[in-house]
Amino acid sequence: MAEPPTTGMEIAEMKRLLGLSREAPLGCAIGGGDDRTIALLRINRVKAPKAVLKDLEEQFSELANPRFGTVQAMPDGNARTVRFVLNKPSSGLSRKLVKTLKGAGYSKVELEF
Repeated sequence: MAEPPTTGMEIAEMKRLLGLSREAPLGCAIGGGDDRTIALLRINRVKAPKAVLKDLEEQFSELANPRFGTVQAMPDGNARTVRFVLNKPSSGLSRKLVKTLKGAGYSKVELEF
C-alpha cells in the first residue's frame, strides 16, 4: 500500500489543534514540499507564527513559498471550514490546503491576506 503524503504534522495532532482553534486562532506556517499537489502545514498553540515557520523550515529543507499566520476552524459556525490569515498571497494555495486538511475532516478553506 502506498504511503500517505507528508503534510508537515500528524493528522491526529492536526485534527486536535484545529478543534482547539474554534475558540481562538492559533499560529500556523504553510509551504510547499516535494509533492507539489499538497501543502505542508504546521500548527502550534503556544508559539508565534514566525517561530512555527522556523520549525517547519528546519523540518523540511526543501520548503517552497513559506507563509505564516493564524488558523481558525469553523469561523461563523460554518462546519468543515478553516480560515487562514496569512502574511502574503500564494497562487494555488487554497487547493493544496484542501488536500492537506482532507484527512482531518475539513473540506473548505478561506484565505485572507
